[in-house]
Amino acid sequence: QAANEMRAAAARTAAYEAMRVASLMLPKPKVEKEVLNEDDSSFPEV
Repeated sequence: QAANEMRAAAARTAAYEAMRVASLMLPKPKVEKEVLNEDDSSFPEV
């Protein structure tokens, strides 16, 4: 059971790191900046 839990934890961390690396390689920061800009422009309206 412990070995299976360790394997599951390793798979989870590997998937998390893979998603993190993929998010760094993809142009997500630009999308996040656009969303932040939209939020900033919406604050004065409220």
